[in-house]
Amino acid sequence: MCDILPMGGLPQLAPEIADIALSAKAMTGELITAIDKLRSQDSRKRHWRSIHQALATKWNIDNIRNIQGRLHELRDQLRTNMREHIVSEQQTALRRLETLQQKFQQLHCPRVDLVQDLISRVKGLNGDTLAKSYLYACEKVFADVGLKRTHMEVELKVLNGLRYPIDHYHNNDNNNNDEAYPRTFERIFDDPALPPSDPHPHIKLRQWLNAGNGLYWLYGKTGSGKTTLMRYLGNCSGTRSCLQSWAGQTKLSTASYYFGNTFPQLEAFLRHILFHLIREPPYLVPQLFPFGWTELINITQTSWSIDELKKALARLGRCHVNAYFCFFIDGLDRFDGKPIELLRIIRKLSNIPHIKICVSSRYSRPFIQFLGKIPHQQLCVQWNHREDIQQLAQDELERRLEIKQHADALRMYSDLVEGIVRKSVGVFVWVSLAVHLLCDGLSNEDNADLLLQRLEDLPYDLHELFHQFSGSVDRLYRDKMAMLCHIALCARTHQRGDLLASRRGFGRTPARISLKCHV
Repeated sequence: MCDILPMGGLPQLAPEIADIALSAKAMTGELITAIDKLRSQDSRKRHWRSIHQALATKWNIDNIRNIQGRLHELRDQLRTNMREHIVSEQQTALRRLETLQQKFQQLHCPRVDLVQDLISRVKGLNGDTLAKSYLYACEKVFADVGLKRTHMEVELKVLNGLRYPIDHYHNNDNNNNDEAYPRTFERIFDDPALPPSDPHPHIKLRQWLNAGNGLYWLYGKTGSGKTTLMRYLGNCSGTRSCLQSWAGQTKLSTASYYFGNTFPQLEAFLRHILFHLIREPPYLVPQLFPFGWTELINITQTSWSIDELKKALARLGRCHVNAYFCFFIDGLDRFDGKPIELLRIIRKLSNIPHIKICVSSRYSRPFIQFLGKIPHQQLCVQWNHREDIQQLAQDELERRLEIKQHADALRMYSDLVEGIVRKSVGVFVWVSLAVHLLCDGLSNEDNADLLLQRLEDLPYDLHELFHQFSGSVDRLYRDKMAMLCHIALCARTHQRGDLLASRRGFGRTPARISLKCHV
């Protein structure tokens, strides 16, 4: 009975089970000795010479029966204890696996399916607790599940260590264009014919998403809608459909990142990228972080250095990754370090097979030098949405102005729209501010010529226009406007201390808060 217990692979047996097994082993020895004596005496039974021999034989038979009865009792005890032990180990394993599954679900990690398979295997352990085949099946399942669970716990530890406490697309930009005008960029996948003034008239974004590789650069002026476009591309079904054509039947993963938050930017960026790379195929953990399991288990969120993160990304190029990745990285010009360092990291990453990256920035050095060498893989944002700007100007004017249905009024309205489109140069924020300032002329009952003159006098530069807009606010409300702007800025950058201080001071005149254009 003891030989059927595969002690090596099962979880640590309870002490009472070990005691029963030892008792059974001792009784088995007694039983074997008694049987041997009986056999020896039976072979000589024809030569018994005394009643003493007969009594000795009778005693051995009774002793054997007694030992057999005690062994049956031990067997029943062993079966009961083994059943309780295996059920207890099943429950413990299931609790740990279900906890692991919940944590992977929170990270949207595909390891959830593997954990579910392990849960099913553990739940499927049913049978005779003393059957050798069942015990060996338990041994195999518990050993395999334990090993895989340990590996996944390490993977989870690494993922949580890489995960940064920011949203996947933390947007600090003063940009509500996607809410104010939801139809923006709907035609981006139609590859429209761009105006002759665009330096690259044959841009094919859809073609790059479908089959392209490397980097794609979106550039434009401040307020031209780069962030809105990047958010649209990162979330719309059209992007996903195009990228799936690129990936085929292979797993596809997309992720977005925005520069402009208050965290250490390079560290946050590297951790964010590695997190999304490892989350899809977590088996990459020991390849990207070739440390001992003990070191990986002891990893904490603050244990990564910039150098370690860079080396992990470099190792990715030597790994076989059974997945396709597309990253949308917005606001390169807001990076707080040396742009060339960031651009080199992004280029190395985009050179890895099955990885491509769409980036956005203002049209300035060194981005022009580093990203502007492939004409068909870049897009000047403000030249791509003239129709959207025109529609936005019409919507803003109709919302604020009472358009009279006669020839002069309609002509003035048409001239205003055309002038706004021309002067905005594709900058959405400029349109909203300009229409607000033009409303002052209507309150003064300006005629068409004066309104058009007001429009011509508005500065092209967005920063100058913003300062003109803030100057148009009644002096009585400027302090409160400054306070509201300060609160909004703190909220967008997660500066909780400044935000609470601003809220406590709301309603009182602030000592001095300067207004700046954060667009």
